[in-house]
Amino acid sequence: FRSVETRFDIDAAVDAMLRDSFGYFSGVATWAAECGKERGLQVLWDDRFPMHQKVNGNRMIDLPAPRCWEGVMDLLGFATTFHPDEVKLASQSYLEERSDEEIRNVLHGKVLMDGDAATLLIKRGFGQEIGLKSCEPVAAANYEEMTNRDFAGRFLNRDETTVEAYQYHLYPVEQAIVVSEMFGPARSFSVPGMTLFENASGGRIGVIPQSGSRGDLYSVLFRGWKRQEVLKKMLEWINKGPLPLFVEDAPNVCPFRRDGEKAVLIAIANLSVDPLPHLNFQMARPFAGEPRIEYLTPEGKYVPLKVQATVQENYLYLRTSVHVDPLGLACFRLTQA
Repeated sequence: FRSVETRFDIDAAVDAMLRDSFGYFSGVATWAAECGKERGLQVLWDDRFPMHQKVNGNRMIDLPAPRCWEGVMDLLGFATTFHPDEVKLASQSYLEERSDEEIRNVLHGKVLMDGDAATLLIKRGFGQEIGLKSCEPVAAANYEEMTNRDFAGRFLNRDETTVEAYQYHLYPVEQAIVVSEMFGPARSFSVPGMTLFENASGGRIGVIPQSGSRGDLYSVLFRGWKRQEVLKKMLEWINKGPLPLFVEDAPNVCPFRRDGEKAVLIAIANLSVDPLPHLNFQMARPFAGEPRIEYLTPEGKYVPLKVQATVQENYLYLRTSVHVDPLGLACFRLTQA
């Protein structure tokens, strides 16, 4: 990219950035070293090569199996991890490489999946385990309306677009919870939207009737305010409690949580081209009582931070005045007071 036209020396710019940020990233590394356990919604990783697929070496995109959850929930404000945690994010590409016994073990737990994964499981005979009788593609479902009062909250009967997504018509069993409905043009037809179900083994399953394999969940059209809040309530139902970390009112962030024996590290990257004037986030309580909070300044100094902290339903709510520049990073360390 270094060229005569731009006269911009990328190597020099990177060197300057690393030099000027040495203290800051040294501080991040110090905090991260004492907090070894990464927490978040667990993305189930496709760790087996998809032997059933024919690979065309001329197209690099044919080599890996599609991973539909990477970066999706992060950009909606939810911390994720590839390490073991309570709530799992399952995809078709992960499940199709698993034996029936392995799938059964996954469905005994807490799982959110897309329509591609649900279709595969129905074909494999696991429809009753996820609360669906069948699942098939549907065309022209232009928008999704949040119709369940328990999950819609302030967005009851408000809608989000689905016009460009590849959608599925779910046929839920009677005991399933239908969270939303998808409608055709001028409400000419409707089909169930997102669903929840608790199976006979106690597993709690959520289904989003869109195609993660085609990139619909990563699309900016999926990252709406209304869907963000409804997904949070769905995930809390699946988890039977609070989530590891959620950033309020800020799609296009990337949050991280790492737990240590005596401290918790929270890092929130602003991936937007707009600044975040303040950061408000909530997390499953790491300690009893109100924590002591430190903030890592851009100069790499640890400073005590005054925040508005409240506890409600096992969530610790933190409201800060920390400003985060575009593509900036904010780091916090929590210890027991």
